[in-house]
Amino acid sequence: MHLAAAPGSGRDLGHLTYCTNIHAGEPLEDVMASLARHLPAIKAQVAGAQPFGVGLRLGSAAASGLRDAGAMARLKRFLAEGGYYVFTLNGFPYGAFHGRAVKEDAYKPDWSDPARLAYTDLLADILSELLPAGQEGTVSTVPCTFKPWAPGRLEAIGEHLVRHVAHLVGIAARTGQTLGRERPRRLRGAHRG
Repeated sequence: MHLAAAPGSGRDLGHLTYCTNIHAGEPLEDVMASLARHLPAIKAQVAGAQPFGVGLRLGSAAASGLRDAGAMARLKRFLAEGGYYVFTLNGFPYGAFHGRAVKEDAYKPDWSDPARLAYTDLLADILSELLPAGQEGTVSTVPCTFKPWAPGRLEAIGEHLVRHVAHLVGIAARTGQTLGRERPRRLRGAHRG
């Protein structure tokens, strides 16, 4: 939910959101089931009747599932009927990451790999479909690479990042939406689980 600033402060406090990365789920069906199971009670406790922001975590398989127009329509209907809105997508982990040690595997594929570019472009396309009118959106991603892997990868990383920025510029030209790669601000001390 959007947090109102104190009158006269001129500061936008951002959004209080529930990030779904704490739930396992890689195929889209699992993600949808998790949303239906957890979001209603959380929204009731935190936002009541106000629209409630969702930080949606989509792995590559779940994101690919949203290429299907029927699947996208089901997600949009679920969000609208529940009073939820998505303004940020978590695209850091590419695939499944629950129930096993992650460590440096969370960086795979890194930005030197065309798969990371394709995945993040797809997430931007999905967010442009879900983003409420007039709202800016973000997609979180890996910070280029795992430091020990950097030698020999920087040129490819730079090329892929430039191509992704061009993709974001294309979305802005077509839709008027501003999408970025920044992580949304988090309140210090906020419980994440």
